[in-house]
Amino acid sequence: MEHLKKLWKNKIIAFLSIFLFSLVFLKWILQPKPPTTLPTPELTPFPSPTFWPRPTPTLRATVPPLSQKVLEKIIAQLPFKSESFEIEYYQKTKKFAVIITRGPINQTIKKVENWFKSQGVQDLTQIDILYQPTREVLNEAEVQRPIPEP
Repeated sequence: MEHLKKLWKNKIIAFLSIFLFSLVFLKWILQPKPPTTLPTPELTPFPSPTFWPRPTPTLRATVPPLSQKVLEKIIAQLPFKSESFEIEYYQKTKKFAVIITRGPINQTIKKVENWFKSQGVQDLTQIDILYQPTREVLNEAEVQRPIPEP
């Protein structure tokens, strides 16, 4: 009799084990699978810059840096003032600031470029120049530009 009890006990344990294993297996099989296609991202009114096409790199001739001798020669003359512009140098940022005091702006910029070339700068891309017209020059430029009629 004890032998039959043991046999039934083993059969019940085996049956429950197989039943639980079957439930887990069925759950795994019937579980919904992720879609094979990627979800479409939501469209925003302004696309992220990371999605914008990147410009193709172009080969440029490398410009040698401005020689220390030429730079020191220019700095020794600063601050420089003429009738239409003033030039200052900021050591911390290594930039030249040009204040345009008399217009027209384009002609004054040409004068500044010619001044730098006369000081020994062969290529203007060797230096950083920041141009800032005064309020009077900007107002003068506004007056000279025709205002479109509606």
